[in-house]
Parts: sequence; structure tokens; C-alpha cells
Amino acid sequence: MAIIAGAVAALLPIGLVGFWVGVVPDGVWGSAVPGLPIHAELDLGKRVGAAILGFIPIGLLVWGILRVRQTFMAFAVGEVFSVRAISGLRDFAIGVGTSALIKPLITALLSLFLTWDAPAGSRQLVLQFGSDTALFVLFAGAFLAATWSMQRAALLAEENSQFV
Repeated sequence: MAIIAGAVAALLPIGLVGFWVGVVPDGVWGSAVPGLPIHAELDLGKRVGAAILGFIPIGLLVWGILRVRQTFMAFAVGEVFSVRAISGLRDFAIGVGTSALIKPLITALLSLFLTWDAPAGSRQLVLQFGSDTALFVLFAGAFLAATWSMQRAALLAEENSQFV
């Protein structure tokens, strides 16, 4: 699992750059960017700017994935309730949750950025909060609760080991 997490963490930014490099120059239409029902001409500056905006939630997600990779590595050597394993899982939840929470803001900024130079009346602001965002936030919250329980269990186990 640690290898898969590392591969996913490497591929996500590559995919983001690949998307913005590969989008046809005459623009983004409809579902080319989920949640952005806009048309925008894409020059190099817009591609770079859009990729930079995309790196904000992707960066948070990649950080979380790299942290859960540490959890998998700890599990592989039998450190189930170690600080390394628990903090990696906690940080994964924080990364996923923060990435999901910031996604609607980034979508709005991206829509403004891509249509900023459009003629008057053609500029757009897209506000999006979908079920995928809500599920990722719920998922992250569940993982945070689990890590809190794991931290408590680890502290109790350490305390009990001192009595024996």
C-alpha cells in the first residue's frame, strides 16, 4: 500500500499538468472541467495559472497521501499504535478534508481566472458544492475520529504497560 500511495502522490500532479497542457487551445467547454460550465480561450498564461490554482487542493491531497504512506510503512513493521502510524493517518484525514473543503473556493477562483478577460457579460463565477465534496469531508471526519480513538488507545496501553 505504501508503494501505491507513493505512486498516486506522484501521478496526481503529473495528471493535473497533463490536463492543462493537453486541453485544446480554443478553450474549455462544458464538462471538460467538471463544475465549470464555461467557455474560455486558453493561452499559456491561463494554462499555467489554472495549473497553479489546481495545485492548491492537489498539493493538500498529495501531502495527505504521503502522510498515509508513512502509516502503511509503520504498519508493515508492526507499529500499529505508534505515533508515526497514528499521525500519518491523522494527517491523511486533514489533507483529504482540507482539499475537499477548499475545492469549491478553487473552482470559483478558477472560473473567474479563466473568464477574466472575456467580454462584459461573459465573465462567470461558478459556485459548486457537490456530494463528492460532502463525502470527502465526511470521510476525513471519520478518519479524524478514528485517529483520536487510536491515540487514546495508545496512551492507555502505554499507561497500562507501566503498571505491570
